[in-house]
Amino acid sequence: NMALHHDEFGNLLDEFGNIIGDDDDDDDEDDLQQQQQELSFFGGSGGGAGDGGEVVAQDDQHDQDDQDRGEDDDQGLGMVVDRGEEMQVVLHEDKEYYQSAEEVYPGAKTITLDEDAQPLEEPILKPVKVKTFSTLEDEAPLRKLYDVEFMMALMDRPEVIRNVALIGSLHSGKTTFVDCLAKATTEHGAFPEKYADTRTDERDREMSIKSTPLTLVLPDSRGKHYLVNVLDTPGHANFSDEVAACLRLADAAVLVVDVIEGMTKYNEALVRRAIAEKVDLALVVNKVDRLILELKLPPTDAYFKIVHTIDEVNTVIEQEWLSSGRRDDDDVTAAPVLDPRGGDVCFASAQHGWCLTLETFSRAYLDDAKYNPRRRGMKVNSQVTAPDLAKRLWGDLYFHADTGRFSKAMPSAESQSASSSRRRRRRRSRRKKNGGGDDDDSGDDSDDDDDDSDDEDRALTSSP
Repeated sequence: NMALHHDEFGNLLDEFGNIIGDDDDDDDEDDLQQQQQELSFFGGSGGGAGDGGEVVAQDDQHDQDDQDRGEDDDQGLGMVVDRGEEMQVVLHEDKEYYQSAEEVYPGAKTITLDEDAQPLEEPILKPVKVKTFSTLEDEAPLRKLYDVEFMMALMDRPEVIRNVALIGSLHSGKTTFVDCLAKATTEHGAFPEKYADTRTDERDREMSIKSTPLTLVLPDSRGKHYLVNVLDTPGHANFSDEVAACLRLADAAVLVVDVIEGMTKYNEALVRRAIAEKVDLALVVNKVDRLILELKLPPTDAYFKIVHTIDEVNTVIEQEWLSSGRRDDDDVTAAPVLDPRGGDVCFASAQHGWCLTLETFSRAYLDDAKYNPRRRGMKVNSQVTAPDLAKRLWGDLYFHADTGRFSKAMPSAESQSASSSRRRRRRRSRRKKNGGGDDDDSGDDSDDDDDDSDDEDRALTSSP
C-alpha cells in the first residue's frame, strides 16, 4: 500500500522522499552528476559518466590555471622564482620583496663607510657650539675724563639730556665720527676702531647693520656739559627701518655727507624722513681731507666744493619742506637754511680725528694768540670775539693786508705785491738783528709765519 514515485533523475522515491536503492550507487551517481555540472560550467561538452578523459583534461586545465595565477601573485609580490625546477625551495632571506637601489636609481654609486672611519677622539654627537655674535665689551676701553657719578647726576636732569641720531649714506663716516666723539671723552691712549660696531658680522663686512646707542658727556662752546645719547644708524638702504626708529626717538639729527660724493638719493630720503618726524637738522661735511690728499685742490677750489655741497643739502631741505607743507613754531613756511656762520655746519675728517666749526676754529685761533703771544708774534684786541671773527671766515669776504680789514672787494695785485715786499723787508731786518747771517729753511718758514701773524694782527685790532 506504499505510494512510490520517481524524481526527475529517475530515482525511486518512497512517500517520504527517500531514495530506494543501494547507497554506493547513489553516491557514484551524485559524483558523476557533479562532474557533469562542472564541465558544463567551464564550457565542456557535458559528456556522460563514462567520458573520463574529458574529466582528466579539465583537471589538468584547472591545475594550469592555478599555476598561472600563482605566477601572477608572485610577480605582484616582487618574488622572482625560477620555474625551471619544479621542487625548488626559496628561502625567506633570498626573496626580493622590493627593488634594489641600482634598479631605482640607475647609475648612482653607493658608498659604505667602515665603522672605523670616524676617529675615536671625535664624538658621535658633537656638543653644541655657542656662537658669539656680539663683540660688546663689558668695560670701557679707556678711562673717562669725567666721573661716572657726574654722568649719573646728569641723568637726573632731563633739561641737559640730548638724543642725537647720526644719519647718512653708506660709508659716509658716521661710525668713525662716533669714534672721534668717544675718543674726545677719554684720556690719551689707544682707542679701538669702529667702537660702535658691536656685532661680528658688522666688523667683517665693515658696515653697520644695527643701530647702536652711545652715551657721552660733551661740553658746548661755552663749557656747559650735556648728556648726549648718540645713535649710530646704518647707512645701507636695506636697514632704513633702523633709521626710522632712531629718528622717532631723537631730538635732533646730524646728516653726515661725504664732501666728494655730495647728496645721494638715500640722503634725500633721510632728509625727507627727518622733516616728516619734525626733527631739527645739522650738517657734518666729512672727509675734507680727501680734497687735499686725493683731489689736491687749491684752497679756493676746495672752498667752492664745500659751498656746493652745502647748497645741495639746503636745496633738498627746501624742496622737502615745501612739499610736506610743514611750518615751524613761529608759523613761518620758509625752510630752514644750514649756514656755517650759524653754527649748524661742521667740517670734519673722521679718519684723521678732527672736527670744527667756524666759531670753534676762531676761538682756538684767539686763544692761541692770547696765551702764546711770543710764538705768534701778535697782539690781540680784547674787543674781538670768536663769533665776530667766525662771521668773517665764511662768504665772499677778502682780507686786505695793506689796510688790515675784511672787505667784499678782492684785493688788487698791487696791494698783494706791496704786502709781499713788506714781508720780505721785515724778514731781512730780523735776520740782521739775529746776527746778520742767513738762516736755514726752518727759520725762513718761521719768519713767514710771523709776517703773516702781523697782517692778521691788523685784522684783529681793527674795528669790525
